[in-house]
Amino acid sequence: MLGNIFAGIQLAFSDALRLDDVVVVEGEWGRIEELTLTYVVVRTWTNAG
Repeated sequence: MLGNIFAGIQLAFSDALRLDDVVVVEGEWGRIEELTLTYVVVRTWTNAG
């Protein structure tokens, strides 16, 4: 769990991901909707509508 928090801090401060970035996760396209220290919310295009 501590490793996940450090990974979240690194993502939040390194500009690796930003809100509204388009990403591919497990073959699904989506946008970064929320980014916190412990999780990232990705809205896929199939559930956007």
